[in-house]
Amino acid sequence: DDGEKLIVRPRNLQDNATPAGSSMMAKQLARLAAYTGDSRYDEAARGTLAVLVEAMRQYPQAFGEALSAADMLVTGLAEVAVVGSPEAARDLLATIQTPYRPNAVTALSASNVDDEHVIPLLSYRTMKNGEPTAYVCRNFTCRMPVTTPTEVSDLLRPGV
Repeated sequence: DDGEKLIVRPRNLQDNATPAGSSMMAKQLARLAAYTGDSRYDEAARGTLAVLVEAMRQYPQAFGEALSAADMLVTGLAEVAVVGSPEAARDLLATIQTPYRPNAVTALSASNVDDEHVIPLLSYRTMKNGEPTAYVCRNFTCRMPVTTPTEVSDLLRPGV
């Protein structure tokens, strides 16, 4: 802070040991779009990565995090809403989180949500037969709600 005034603040676009801020921002914007359904976040993520397209083609090894964000935008994210107490939904949550699924976002509500919610992904989500329930969606279009880890795993398979 006490250094000389810079004409421009240097910014690294490449992902090194610490990923570039723009790459991390694009990834978080893609996740935010999946939580909210707001296309502005998706457009902002795409715009952030658009300036890197040619560099990513020429030097992919220098843009690991940016390419990960691009993968999220191209393949889409699985949006998973889980309704049920964290203790009761432990097996469902473990299935969603294992193996590592970078292209999935999860929202949890401890109780039924009968109307709009602050997190749109959780709006109008209720437990099925009083059991912890998972709603697996893509672009806010959901499959039938499921209650077992096996069913959740099946719905999270690539290409489903």
